[in-house]
Amino acid sequence: MKLIKLSRNGKLRSFSVLFVLLMVIGFIVYNFGTILDKLNTLLKTPQIPILRTQQTMSVPSINSFWGDSISDVTNIPIDVRSRAEEVVVTEKTVLVDGVTIFYRESTQSVNSLVTLLLLHGKSFSSKTWLDLTTIALFTAAGYRTVAVDLPGFGNSAKLTANSDNDKSTFLSKLITKLEISKPVIVSPSYSGYYTLPLLVKNWKLFSGYIPVAPVGQEVIESLNSCHEPSTTIDNLAIMNERFNRLQDYFKEQVKNRVPDVSCIKTPALVIHGEYDRSKSSALLSLLPNARTFEIPHGKHPCYLQNPDLFHTVIYDFLLRLVEVESRQ
Repeated sequence: MKLIKLSRNGKLRSFSVLFVLLMVIGFIVYNFGTILDKLNTLLKTPQIPILRTQQTMSVPSINSFWGDSISDVTNIPIDVRSRAEEVVVTEKTVLVDGVTIFYRESTQSVNSLVTLLLLHGKSFSSKTWLDLTTIALFTAAGYRTVAVDLPGFGNSAKLTANSDNDKSTFLSKLITKLEISKPVIVSPSYSGYYTLPLLVKNWKLFSGYIPVAPVGQEVIESLNSCHEPSTTIDNLAIMNERFNRLQDYFKEQVKNRVPDVSCIKTPALVIHGEYDRSKSSALLSLLPNARTFEIPHGKHPCYLQNPDLFHTVIYDFLLRLVEVESRQ
């Protein structure tokens, strides 16, 4: 009797295993098409429309400035924050093409060769960076920090009939007048009309670029090919790699046409708010040495929603720049 009972239990277990196995096979067969589609999506390399150049040499690491790390950010030390409370910010003016430009900076001496140039959006001015303690904080961190009122904003005069109305040229002259050599430019919103054309024409003028949802992205969209004929880089491979690294919501905005920005090697920190995933941020995220940072719950002026996080990622960016400069 015991042998018979064991035999029956054994058969029951075998039947249960067989039933489960058949159920799994049935599920796979029934959903085979869906599973196959998902695998194809994962394995497929997106093809993006871009003009191929004649360069076909091997592709170097296009993220050489940032490396492989995408999450490690160095926090601002407590002693830097403490020193910022003692920084005195002064008001000054400079004459550029007959236009009086107002700007703020500290007279405190700094050791770093890096200068942070703070521009502003249409509804703001240099006072924004004063109120957020941005000027004091980065001065305390050892960087010369200059915040300007663009022409016609804040305390700056409007452009005149005799002044150069080309905004990028005017910005270049302003940088010279301020005696800044290769600044790191923070460029929110409206200031993109000044910085983006200058970046395209002369990216080597920048030590670094920190666009914050800038407008005027048409100058980037219109680029067809790399403007450095001596380069030996396969531009198509670079742009494909950059495109594949984008978040899906950015891919959707640029998938129909991806400009060739492979020659603009400026280290860039593209900052935008969670609720302001603009096309300009998508395009600038394609830059070879760009890293993109989204401010959670941030709007168009995302630095207002979380100034501490905004300052922290810029602080980390500047540290990387200084490290790169020290190796050269």
